[in-house]
Amino acid sequence: MNFSNKLLIIIIFFFIILGCKKENTTANIHKTIDEQKLEIDVNYIKDIDTSSVGILVRKKNKTQEDKLLILKNTAFCLCYSKEEQFVLQVNPDNYNVIGDNTIQAYVQNSDIETQLLIRNKELNKLVDNWHKKVYRTKPKEEKSDQKSFLIIMKCLDFYNSKELKDYIDSLRINKTI
Repeated sequence: MNFSNKLLIIIIFFFIILGCKKENTTANIHKTIDEQKLEIDVNYIKDIDTSSVGILVRKKNKTQEDKLLILKNTAFCLCYSKEEQFVLQVNPDNYNVIGDNTIQAYVQNSDIETQLLIRNKELNKLVDNWHKKVYRTKPKEEKSDQKSFLIIMKCLDFYNSKELKDYIDSLRINKTI
């Protein structure tokens, strides 16, 4: 199992453990929730303690492949945030967000321009298009109250999608990173 798969499993485990009902958890929201796009408060980034940030982002002299992996990991986080916002809009009384600063840590420690990580129109369009896909907990024929969501499944599918792969490959070819 390579490092990126281990990192992804750790991230997923974190979200599963902390993804409790609203009455079981409270958190501060450090991002502006907008129905159409995710806005990260870049001023907040300087306040994050990154002394225990993962190995990849702490690595000195990151290779192009390291930076592309960070971008792909950020894409997963953007997807997760967008889906989480949707759940909050659909069921505001049942769910709350987890105070997670992963995107901010990637921005602060990645040596990649903020524009490419979080203000990237092409990447945000990919996330928005993936968000439009309907993931159901039951077959379409069965009635569902939609009180449970498949956020991690949807974002893992996005992480492993041809669309995201093609985008990352285009950056590799054009040596944008």
